[in-house]
Order: sequence, then structure tokens, then C-alpha cells
Amino acid sequence: MIYDFELLSDTAILGNMFFASTIFITLTITRYSNLDKLIRDSRDEIEKGVVKFINQDEYSSHITNYKDRLIMLQKILFLSCSGGVCICTCFVMVIFKLQIAAVLFFTVCIILFVLSLVLLVIEISISFRALNEHLSIMRILRHKLFK
Repeated sequence: MIYDFELLSDTAILGNMFFASTIFITLTITRYSNLDKLIRDSRDEIEKGVVKFINQDEYSSHITNYKDRLIMLQKILFLSCSGGVCICTCFVMVIFKLQIAAVLFFTVCIILFVLSLVLLVIEISISFRALNEHLSIMRILRHKLFK
């Protein structure tokens, strides 16, 4: 097995990855919190009759977008937190000079973060799709309001 323990132990790579992982986890939690608030606010507005849907398909599309984003964010958060645990474990392995284990945990961390970034891109595309649907509805309403 080819590995470069010195690259991990003698440079700032681990420190940089640790801070990058915490920033990414914070970003994911913030996106989750924003979606959580959006879902709760939407439910309240629907219950109060503030928001009305044109038909069942529009309502279903609305719910599907929220559900898809929530599932993606759940997976992203799981992968990124697992990557964070791996990078912390890698720190411990470096301290105890367990070279192969440190490189292995670092590699797993990188793989988990790459997977979570790919899922984040998918979640953002779902969000863009939902926003485009809302803009289309607003354009239709604009024509009705400002005839």
C-alpha cells in the first residue's frame, strides 16, 4: 500500500481539513434550518389560508420539492458529520503515529466529503427548480394583478 504519512503529519493539511469540515457541516446545518423554517412557515400559511394552490399537482410538486431537499440534506449531514469524525480520528492516529490508520481515515474523510458535496449540488439544483416554479407562478399572478 502506498501512503504518505509525512504529508499528513508534517503539514497543515489536517488542520485545514478540520476547519473545512466544520465549515461545511455548519453550512449544511444552516441550509437544513432554513428549510425547516420554510416548511413550518408554509404549513402555517396553508392552514391559515394565506397560500392557495391552483390544483392538486401544484400542491404535490410543492411537497415533493420539500421532501426531496430534506432527504438530500439528511444524507449530506450524515456524510459530512461522518467525515468530520474521520478527520478527528485521523488526528488521533497521527498523534499515536499509527501511519496506515491515519492515512486510511483521511482517505475515507475525503471520500465522504466528496460524496456530500455531490449531494449538495443535487440539493441546490432541487432548490433552484422549486424557485423557478415559484417565479413562474409569480409571473402568472403579475399578469392577473396588473391587467
